[in-house]
Amino acid sequence: MTQVKTNVDSRVFKAIQACAIAAYSTITEAELQAIMSAYQNRRDMIVNGLRSLGWPIQPPKATVYAWTPVPPEYSSVEFVRLLLDNVALLWY
Repeated sequence: MTQVKTNVDSRVFKAIQACAIAAYSTITEAELQAIMSAYQNRRDMIVNGLRSLGWPIQPPKATVYAWTPVPPEYSSVEFVRLLLDNVALLWY
């Protein structure tokens, strides 16, 4: 089970992490800043969008995830189903 869980959980496979470390160690500070800026722009877009909908969200400082509370009238599973059902409607 330990062998499976190391690759199944939400973290990145260790070999991919090692490759990313090697790749990032070869770029310049300016290139790194450009990458960080792109991630910050994406973060700001989702945070601003959620805030415009009235969601109380603080910008994450060191993660690619945006954490916000589930509306109190839903369980987390119910809310995800609602989101997926509504997104599915946009695709058809």
